[in-house]
Amino acid sequence: MDWATVGTSLGVALAGGGLASAAVALLVFRRQGSRDKWRDFLSSFERQIESAERRGGQEEVSRLRREYEGQLEAWRAQQGVKALAPRSISLEEFSLAEAEQLRLLLAQSHELSPNALSAEDRWLRGNAYFHDGENQEAILNYNLALQLKPDFPEVYLFRGTAYRRLGDNQKAVDDFTEAIKLKPDYSEGYLNRGVAYVELAEYQKAEDDYNEALRLRPHYTFARYNLACLHSRKKDIEPCVSNLERAVQQVDEPRKDRWRRDPGLEWARQDERVRKLLGMEDG
Repeated sequence: MDWATVGTSLGVALAGGGLASAAVALLVFRRQGSRDKWRDFLSSFERQIESAERRGGQEEVSRLRREYEGQLEAWRAQQGVKALAPRSISLEEFSLAEAEQLRLLLAQSHELSPNALSAEDRWLRGNAYFHDGENQEAILNYNLALQLKPDFPEVYLFRGTAYRRLGDNQKAVDDFTEAIKLKPDYSEGYLNRGVAYVELAEYQKAEDDYNEALRLRPHYTFARYNLACLHSRKKDIEPCVSNLERAVQQVDEPRKDRWRRDPGLEWARQDERVRKLLGMEDG
């Protein structure tokens, strides 16, 4: 099973079963390589402790045992980070309780030795920073993840979005393009590259990317909504209304309320049909 499938399992668990289900969804599919890396790392501590015991160095034995216990505790904390860190960009948010738990677990995971961190570990730690809005720290961790594993499309997706948040849309486009090269059916890659193209005023490229995201994922609400916003920006009302009509059928009232205030639809909200679709008949 690949990590896209794992990400889907985690997303479903978070939506329907809460944190416990999310933890199970992730831990069941955790990579064997990651376990082996940790087994080897902790075994090295055990060998050092045995060697110190043979030499009779009790002070060194005590120190190594404390370090061993600290690493083991930090590793357990890291598994909690893995169970919570976002794995795809869907523009959805964690609950406040989940976000706070993520921050606490991330703080504990700082005790981990850098030598014990895999590319996936770096990615997940970056995701925790990403979720908390600390984009520079996120990018630092994504860079380290890519040094360990250059062919990691999810890292390029998240790093590109962190760059976009910082206003560097060309770097964002470059990262999203790399993600798509590595994973040609990556609908999130096309969606997010389309957003970056809009910021660069390359509207036809943005429209092509949104349409490709929808080809790959026909019920991709955010791609449909972004198309509506793009046509609003271009002052092209008919395709704006058509796409918005399909998008609003798939969202709840809180999401629709955010769309009522979204600057992306500012021009289109002059149209009575758009106001009606957004529940603004009296607005």
